[in-house]
Amino acid sequence: MTAGIVEANASSTENPRDFDQAAEAFLALLLAHGSRYVFINPGTDTFPLQEAWARRAEQGKPSPTPIMCLHEHTAVSAAHGYFLATNQPQTVVVHVDAGTLNAGGALHNAQRGQAGMLFCAGRAPYTWDGEMPGGKDLPIHWWQEQLDQAGIVRGFVKWHYELSRTENLAGIVERAFAVAANEPAGPVYLTLPREVLMLPATDVRMPGPHASNRATAAAADPEAIAQAATYLARADRPLIVAGRNGRDPQSVAPLERVAELAGARIVYAAEFVSVTGDHPLNLGPNLAAELPKADVVLFVDPDVPYVPNAVRPSADAVLIQIDREPLHEQSVVWNWPMALRITARAATALTSLALALEDAQTASQKQKALDRRHTIQAERKAWLQKVERRARAKAAQAPMDGEWVAWCLKQVLPDEAIVVEDVVTNRGWIQTHLMRNEPGTYFAPGGSSLGWPQNAAIGIKLARPDRPVVAITGDGGFVFGNPLASLWTAQKAGAPALTVVFNNGGYNASKAPIRELYPEGAVVRANDGVVTAIDPTPNYAQIAQACGAFGATVRDPAELESTLRRALDEIQHGRSAVVDAVLKPI
Repeated sequence: MTAGIVEANASSTENPRDFDQAAEAFLALLLAHGSRYVFINPGTDTFPLQEAWARRAEQGKPSPTPIMCLHEHTAVSAAHGYFLATNQPQTVVVHVDAGTLNAGGALHNAQRGQAGMLFCAGRAPYTWDGEMPGGKDLPIHWWQEQLDQAGIVRGFVKWHYELSRTENLAGIVERAFAVAANEPAGPVYLTLPREVLMLPATDVRMPGPHASNRATAAAADPEAIAQAATYLARADRPLIVAGRNGRDPQSVAPLERVAELAGARIVYAAEFVSVTGDHPLNLGPNLAAELPKADVVLFVDPDVPYVPNAVRPSADAVLIQIDREPLHEQSVVWNWPMALRITARAATALTSLALALEDAQTASQKQKALDRRHTIQAERKAWLQKVERRARAKAAQAPMDGEWVAWCLKQVLPDEAIVVEDVVTNRGWIQTHLMRNEPGTYFAPGGSSLGWPQNAAIGIKLARPDRPVVAITGDGGFVFGNPLASLWTAQKAGAPALTVVFNNGGYNASKAPIRELYPEGAVVRANDGVVTAIDPTPNYAQIAQACGAFGATVRDPAELESTLRRALDEIQHGRSAVVDAVLKPI
C-alpha cells in the first residue's frame, strides 16, 4: 500500500456531503463503487487528484490506493488483470491525449478481452486568461488540446463522457461503473478537466447499500434449450468447444455435465480455465483434429469459433452456440453458420441443457453416450502419453525447444499458481502442458497487442496476493511490455510475479506465416524473415536485475527446472523474477 493513503473496503460509503474540491469527491466515489486501486501515470492534469489523495490521507479519510505506473500500457493492462481475477472494474488515470495514445495497444486488449475498467484521462484546461483556478498555465496545455480527444478511443470503449459539471459527478461515476461492469464488460472513457476537479462539489450522493452495477443475464429460451438437447441426444460424435465461459467459474461444472451426458469430446481455446485440465473427456487444444469429425458441435461463449481457412466442420454438422452476445456486434465481421444461437449466461444455460438432455435421451442413446465416454478416455490417455514422450525426448535438445520449457513449467508450478499467458507461436505447448484445474488460474489477453502478461500480472497479484503469479511471454512480447516500467511498478506496488520469456530471438509470428503465403519465396530460400530477428539480443536478465528483480538466462535445458524453482522461491519472498529461456533462434 502506498504510504500515506488509507485503504478501505470497496463497500465503504459516506453520507451525502460537501467536498471542498470535486477531485476529493471523485476519489470517494471511486472507492464506493469498488475501485480499490487507481492505476495512474500522472501529468499536469492530475494535480487536483494528487492533492486530493494527500488531503484525504492527511484527514484520515479513505481513498483508493494509487498504483504509480511508469507507462500507460502497464496501467491499463494491470487494471485488465485485476478485472479478470475479480470481475470488479478498477480505475486507470492517464495524461490527456498523449497518455491516451500511449495506452492504445493495452486498450485494444481490454476491449477484445471484455475487461471492465474506468479509463480516465485529463483534458487540456478550458480557460487561459485567469478566469478559473486550474486554467492553462503551460505551453503544453495548447499542444495537448485536440478537436476530438474522445475520438482516439471511440471505437474501443463502450461509453465516453467529459465531465463538465460537479452537480452530476455522482451520477456520471455511477453510470461509468455500471456500463463498464455490465456484460459484455469493457472499458469506458471519462475525461476530467482540471477546472472542474478544482470546483467545490456539494451534496454528493454516494451509492446506497443495495445498488447494483450489473443487470441479470439473459435467460435461455426453453424451446431453444430443448432443441439443443435433441440435437445432442441424436449425435453420433458430438463435440463441445469450450470458449470464454471460464470467466464465469460456475459454468465449468455444467459444461462437463453436458459432455458426460452426451458422450462428447471437449476441446478448448485456452483464455480461461473453461474445462478442468484433468477431466477425462478433455482433449485439450485440438480443435483442428476434432472439428471436421463432429456431427453436432456446441460452442460455449466462443470468441472466434474456428478459422475457416484453416479448419472447417463437416458440411452436415449442426452448430449450436451458447453466448452472452451471439452476434458479437462489436466485431465488424462474425459470420459462422450456427443452426441455433442461444442468448444466455453459459452457467445457467448449460445447467438447463443438462436437465433437458437427460430427459430427451432414450435408453439406447444413453448407452451409446456411455460407450463414447470410454472411447474418449482412452483417446485422452493415448494423447497425453504421446505428448509426454515427445516433451521428455527434448530434455537434452540444444538450443532448447519451447515444448521443453512448457514441460518444465508443468513440473514446477503449484496447483494454486495463476498463469498469465501471451506467448503466441509457442502457445500450443503451453495450452497442451499447462491445462489447469481450478477456474481463475489461467488467463490470456483476448486481444492481439503484445506486452500484456507481465503487466496484467500486477493487477492479478494485487487481487490475489495469496497466489503465485506467473507471466509467460515471448521475447518480442517482453520488450513490448515495457519491462522497466512493469518490473518497477510491480516492485513499487508490492506485486511480485515470475516472468518466463520464450526467447526465440525475434518475431516468429511475423516470420513463420510468410511460408504459407510464399511457400517457395525469397524468405523461405534465405530463411530470413526480413526485419523479424531481434539481433543482437538484449540481456533480459540484466534488465530484471536493474529493477531489483531476480534475473537468470538459461541456455542448458538441464538447468531450466532448477532455475524456475529458484525464481518461484524469489517471488514467494516478495521479489519479482525473470527467467530468460533461450530457444533456437527463428
